[in-house]
This record gives sequence, structure tokens and C-alpha cells, in this order.
Amino acid sequence: MEVLKAFVEDHAAALTGGILSLMVIELIRSKVNPAYVFAAVVFLFVLFGYLSVDDILNAAITKSILSIFIVVALSSIINKHIDLGTYFDQLLGKITSPILFLGLLGVLVALISSVFNNTPVVIILIPYVMKKAELYGVSPAKFLIPLSFAAILGGMLTLIGTSTNLVLNGLMQSKGLAEFTFFDFLLPGLCVVFIGVLYLISLGYRLLPTHSLSFTKKRDEVRKYFIEARIGAQSSLNGLSIAESGLKDLKGVSLIELVRGDRSFEVVASRNMILQEHDRLIFSGSLNDVMEINSEARKLEFIAEKRLAQDNKLEFIEISIPTNSSLDGKKVRETNFRQRYGATILAVHRNSEDLSGRIGEMQLKSGDLLIVVPHVNLSEALRSDFYILSNVRQEQVSKPQKLKLIAGLLAIIAGAVILNLNLFLSLALILSWVVLMRFTTIEEIKNEFRFNLYVILVASILVGEVFISSGLADMVSSWILQVVMPFGFNGIVLGLMLFTTLLTSFITNVAAVSIAFPLAYSISASTGIPGEALFLAVAFAASAAFMTPIGYQTNLLIMAPGDYKFNDFFKIGAPLTLLYLVVVWGYLNIIYA
Repeated sequence: MEVLKAFVEDHAAALTGGILSLMVIELIRSKVNPAYVFAAVVFLFVLFGYLSVDDILNAAITKSILSIFIVVALSSIINKHIDLGTYFDQLLGKITSPILFLGLLGVLVALISSVFNNTPVVIILIPYVMKKAELYGVSPAKFLIPLSFAAILGGMLTLIGTSTNLVLNGLMQSKGLAEFTFFDFLLPGLCVVFIGVLYLISLGYRLLPTHSLSFTKKRDEVRKYFIEARIGAQSSLNGLSIAESGLKDLKGVSLIELVRGDRSFEVVASRNMILQEHDRLIFSGSLNDVMEINSEARKLEFIAEKRLAQDNKLEFIEISIPTNSSLDGKKVRETNFRQRYGATILAVHRNSEDLSGRIGEMQLKSGDLLIVVPHVNLSEALRSDFYILSNVRQEQVSKPQKLKLIAGLLAIIAGAVILNLNLFLSLALILSWVVLMRFTTIEEIKNEFRFNLYVILVASILVGEVFISSGLADMVSSWILQVVMPFGFNGIVLGLMLFTTLLTSFITNVAAVSIAFPLAYSISASTGIPGEALFLAVAFAASAAFMTPIGYQTNLLIMAPGDYKFNDFFKIGAPLTLLYLVVVWGYLNIIYA
């Protein structure tokens, strides 16, 4: 036992490197929920003696981590009570030029994303932006990537604009370093927002794909859902073969599979198969087209134990599964969806991937779009665990109530500035005032807590600590310095930014920060370069998630509505990433070199 303990201690750097390499590989593969990956890494570090229980507890109550959840809760409250689309239309509704509209939209989205969680902002504005695209007679694809990219850019204007900045602050706090203040990101953030929006309305606009389909067709036809129907007892389809039923000849709809009991049959090879009661049919097509096939004679049941409403119409909403969701990787039947959320899944869409089999057997993934039918009302569980893409009516608040809220918020902000209160305390006071004004409840705030995200955030701080304490950060930074040291400050900063950008394009930006921060810390200690310069370089590079749809949640959200392909993000995102990095590098060179 002593020999094994000595081996683990003597080879800490190598073992840590091996574990972190496996972590990165698994995050890129995306086969396992990221929270499980991070949890497994922390468990191994504890097992090897690199972390203690006290280390975990200290990371769990880091103020920066707790601040993230306060920001998320406040963003949810804004989403619930304020119709951003209406306010945007009041400001931008009379603009006749799509380019001017896009530029002002980008600026406004960036400003809002600087103080609120940018994912809900994008969700709220997707329907509005698509309607504006229809009015301008342009493809939604011309507007949706700029919407997502503007939200990402705006997140770099302030310390609370993105969770990445707060996680970095937590890592700095764990090493006893001076933390960033609220406005330390403002000047470089303004620079990247200006250059980014300018690019998106000029060269970027030209590079964006142009789809010939109109808005209506795109909404109704492009997004193919996989929808399950069951043959009823009185259905005219009973006793007919698949070929005789006419189900293979429907316009805009494909019958792709028949499920009988535990067996599945491909339609192409089963044309003469006789249809029976309780057979389940798997269709591929738009929701509207599939609904139109449900004539009274066919008696297809699209939701078990729930008939279609009058005129074959259902009151349904469209939702998206967030990154780090507890549902990621689970089969629908394993989620207890109906009881848990008070709704039934009607259809599933996964961009660029063909699905098959019964909906209950489908394995859900982050980014999936679901059409669900609430049994009564939209439940709080559904609101808190998913991104709701449909237009949902905001709760109405009286004008005097809004004025009291705003007055209280301004007083808290002014007091925080005068008394120099720290960020966490300021955010906690703001949330307390919102609760006191009855804009939300403690129960609703608890529903906004996402345990998977919490695990990832806490684990990212612990990963950074072990990366440094094991000596691995010093080893890797020395290798990097051998390559970039001849180029001085500029080469070191640029090399660190490129490395971090590469990481964040394929793994979560939080994971990228947890790996890049220890390198920046070690490089600063060995070269004398101001740590603030290198930490800012890491922060900005970790948010340069423009080249792939998997780099950031907002990119995943707009992928299906915009009918984008993977290479569309690289085509538009690569030039923006280059401009973005050059601007940040130039700023750091002027201020710190």
C-alpha cells in the first residue's frame, strides 16, 4: 500500500495529465453527460489524494460560483415578466434596412447580454428575429447566427456577462489573487463588440447562407420532427397492408418505421405487412403535415389517452434541452416525463440526425427540440428544466410595481458603488429585493438551480487547483514557453489565446478555463508577465466560441431554426475569431506590454 501511495505521489503530474486528457477526449466525444465526466475526474483526484473533502467544500461555496446562479435566477425572472420582443420592436420596428436592423439588434443584444444570462435572451428573441426576417424578405439564416454571436460578444462586457468570467474569478480567488472587478472587462469588451458587430453586418452578412425557402416554409417544412402515432381500435387502417394504406404516398410526410410490440420493421422492406390495432407508426415530417393526415377515418392517436382537440389542432409548445441537462443521455421512458413535467412529448427533432423507433425509446441529447402538450398549464418544472422556444405569454405586472422595483434596484446599485460592496453581496441584495417585491418566490428560485451545472462549475475550480498543485501546469507551461518565448510578450499572449480558443471550440468554455488558467498562472510566475494580462487573455479566448455549434449553447439553439450546417459556423466564425483575437491581443499589448 505504501508503495502504491509513493507511486501516486511521485507521478502526480503524469497521472493528472492522463486523467485530464481522458476528460478532454470524453467531453469532445459528448457520449457522457459532462457533469458525470467532471464528477469522475474529481473522484479520481480524491482517490489519489490530490484533493481533500475540505477542498471540495471550499470550492462548493465559492462566491463566484454562487453568483452565477443568482444571475441565472434574475435572468429567468426577466424572461418571465418582460416581453423583450415587444420592446425591441418599439425601438427597431420602423427600420427599413435589414443591415441597419441587424447592426442595432447586435448592439442591443450585446448590451443586454452584458448583465443577463445570454441564453434566455436569445431564446426570447428567436421568434421575433425570424418574423423580422420574413418582413424584410430575407432568409432567417441571415439574422440568427448574428443574434447568437452578438450575445456571446456582449457577455464579455462585464464580469457577470458570462459564467466563464465568474469561474475564472473563482480560480483566481482560490489562489489568493486579486479578483477582477465588474468593469475590468468593459474596455476590451467594447472593442470586440464594435468590431464583431461591424463584421457581422459587412463581410459576415455576405458569408451567411441564403436559403431560398420563405419564413413560413422554413417554420413549417424544414424542421423535420419524428412523430409517433398509434392505430386506434376503429381505424380504417386495420387490416390494410402498408402499401394499401396510402401512408407511404403522403405529401410532405414520410412513414419510416412500424413498431409492433418490441419489434421494429422498416417500411421499405415491409410493404405487404398488414396493419393492426395498437401498431405504432413513426413519421418524419413537419408537425403540421403529419397532423393533416389524421382524418377521422384513420383514427391515429398522436398522444396516448389524449385525443386531438377540435379541428385536429393541439395546444403545444416547442422546447429545447439545455446543455448539462439531467435528461441528457436518458431514454424518454426513463425520465417519467408526463408525471414530472405535466406534459406529453408529441415529437422530437435532432438537427442533422435521423431518428428511429418509438419516442419512449429515444435517447435524449442536449440541443434536441421537443414538441410537448401540457396537460393543463405550463408547469414550473417545465419552465426551469428546458428552454421554451414558443411564444409564451409573460406575466403582467402593474406599472407602479415595476417603478418600485426599478427604484429599489437603482438604490441598491448606488449603495453598492458608494460602499464598495463585493459583487456577490450586491447580486444577493438585488435578488432579495426582487423576492420582496413578489416578482418571484423562493420556490421558483430553487427551481432555477441546475445541479449538473453546479457540479461542472465546482469541479472546474478543483481541476484547476490540481493542475497547478501536481506540477503539471509548470511542465506544460515550460513546453509552451520554449516555443513562444523568442517572440516575447506578444508571442506568449497569442499562443495562450490560440490554445484556449482551440479548447473552447470543442469542449465547454468552463472546462477550457479550468485547463488554461493554471497555464496562465504558471507562465506569469515564471516570466513576470502581469497575471491580469494573461487571465484576461484566457477569459476572452474561452468565450471565442464562434467556429462550431457545440462551442456555446446559443449556437445550438439557433442551428435548427436557421437550418445551419456545421460548416456554416466555421465559415462565418473563423474570420470573426481571428478579428476577435487580434483586437484582444492588441488591447493587451497596449495596456500591459
